[in-house]
Amino acid sequence: MHEKVVVRMAKDKENLSKYYLELDKKWTAHNYKPIPVVIKKANGIWVWDVDGKKYMDCLSAYSSQNFGHLHPKLIKALKKQAKQVIVHLKEKQSKAKQIIYSINKN
Repeated sequence: MHEKVVVRMAKDKENLSKYYLELDKKWTAHNYKPIPVVIKKANGIWVWDVDGKKYMDCLSAYSSQNFGHLHPKLIKALKKQAKQVIVHLKEKQSKAKQIIYSINKN
């Protein structure tokens, strides 16, 4: 959603985090208690929230986070894979898995 529209919907730019967290609470699965931070951008080990606060991301080894945010080799592999196929059945092997494995080796 475009940020100006979101700000209008939130009615208060100071409460963007609260607005997003309320949306999350209303519309997402409640399978774990999330950290009350709304991330807008990230690079390497750093993340910034919608209010401009900077945090060191200490969630390494969670999903793709062991690579850091926007790791150049991972971005290259994702772009290459996206040009071929994006969705596949979990039970089947894919070229994307092979690319990820090769990144881990290097």
